Amino acid sequence: MVDGSKSEVVVLVTGASGFLGSRVCELLAKQGFRPRAFVRKTSNIAKLKGIDADIHYGDLNDCGSLEDAMIGVEVVIHAAADTSGKAQAGRDATVQGTGNVLSAAIVRGVKQLIYISTCNVYGIVDCKPFQTINEDGPLERNPERRGLYSNSKFKAEQIVLEAIRANDINITCVRPGTIWGPGGETFTPMIGVKIGRSIIGIIGSRKFILPLVYLDNLVDAIVKCIGHSTALGKVYNMVDDYHIDKATYVRQLLKKIFPKCYFFTIPFWALYIAVLFQEIAFKLLHKEPYLSRYRLISSQRCVVYDSGRIKRDLNWKAPMSFQDGVHEVLKHGIDKQQRQIT
Repeated sequence: MVDGSKSEVVVLVTGASGFLGSRVCELLAKQGFRPRAFVRKTSNIAKLKGIDADIHYGDLNDCGSLEDAMIGVEVVIHAAADTSGKAQAGRDATVQGTGNVLSAAIVRGVKQLIYISTCNVYGIVDCKPFQTINEDGPLERNPERRGLYSNSKFKAEQIVLEAIRANDINITCVRPGTIWGPGGETFTPMIGVKIGRSIIGIIGSRKFILPLVYLDNLVDAIVKCIGHSTALGKVYNMVDDYHIDKATYVRQLLKKIFPKCYFFTIPFWALYIAVLFQEIAFKLLHKEPYLSRYRLISSQRCVVYDSGRIKRDLNWKAPMSFQDGVHEVLKHGIDKQQRQIT
């Protein structure tokens, strides 16, 4: 499907200065592709230094800059999304930006677009505890109740799915779980909360299976999709299948990263009641609550994502185990990881 040898294939990566995008550019270069990094003029491109990548400055809301960046491009990996937590920015960068990327790719005759979505598009409230979710699982019925990031990613994916149905362009949609790895976040709200500088509360059951995907596993799978005819028009979950629960994650990683912190369990029912009272109080004040019960349930109902489709379709196997990932994160530097929650 992709013409020529890898050395002749130009791959444009949006969000190339980010945690995921920069690693995608690095692997593309190592495998002999010609990565082109699409970044804003204000982006920190430190992660791209030392990578044999063409830097192209532009903006997702500037269709002209997108079309210019796609001249001679055969594959686009669209990994950019707004993470500011602002509603307008989410609509502009994530939703409209995705539409602009699709339009530019069609105009320039791009042969394949790989869209990086999220497992947050699934309607977890509609699932049973420990239910297995494959790519045909229930999508979120109330995306606006899942928070600004999840809502904008849901709407962006709907644009992509409509383009797949219309057969406007060859598209592969990848839905990652929680991405972790060296230089990334190791402590997220799904796991718990930080109180002060030395106390960490782990929410709910420690048997909760975390939807983890190690950075290099995700990147390897994304690059594997390039030029693969079986991947065209497909949606793929991308979550590692080692099924690590919170207890294991805390013991093998977090306690080594934060050795001076005291860890304790916050019962789900206690947090649920606290959130309920917070919702009532904020409603009386005519304000939006910081956290809703809907979002709490969506983040803490344990489901198991099935990533078998991409393994079967592409004969793909994750290169990194959980233990390998832990080793790499710890080697990257405990001090840097500690600054993430201080």
